[in-house]
Amino acid sequence: MSEDSFTRGPEGARIFSEASHGIPAHIHFSFGTYFWPALMVWGLDRFLRFSRIIWNNRFWSRASSEAHQASIELLGSDTVRLTLRRKMHWAAGQHAYVILPSISRLPTEAHPFTIASIPDSLDGSAGPAEKEVTFLIRGRSGFTGRLREHASFKGSAMSVPAFIDGPYGCPPDLRRFSTCILIAGGSGVSYILPLLLDTIR
Repeated sequence: MSEDSFTRGPEGARIFSEASHGIPAHIHFSFGTYFWPALMVWGLDRFLRFSRIIWNNRFWSRASSEAHQASIELLGSDTVRLTLRRKMHWAAGQHAYVILPSISRLPTEAHPFTIASIPDSLDGSAGPAEKEVTFLIRGRSGFTGRLREHASFKGSAMSVPAFIDGPYGCPPDLRRFSTCILIAGGSGVSYILPLLLDTIR
């Protein structure tokens, strides 16, 4: 073995050792570089969502707890109509997060559902300031299953405490088309119905 070959071995081992020891330091640096900005963005998102919940539900101007109620009604064997009255505006096809403390396992548990109503009247007028926000929810398992069971306790509509966070989403504007074909099945009608109502409005 030549002297040059003998010296390359230890030198290569030293370079490999330094590189391997530098990897954790580099990962630590990258973790800190990306973690804190991501945490700040997440915290800002939580703050904005919490602020929107307070704004949509008008906690400061509603003295009665009945004002934070929602009406639930069982329409069939597995479909529940959830109706709230709120001062908010949304576009046809958008969705919102619904918080039902008496139905959820956690008081802050939120579930997204498509808003099945439109904010304006069919005659084109803006209507009252307090809009009727309607959801058509199909009961399956988990939260929607508990909601269906809760609605089936009585034959008529009943009230539950409710809060709303939204709206979210960027649905298409079908009014600029001369012809539209809308196809839906089952609970998918909750997305198609407001688009249809907004188109003929």
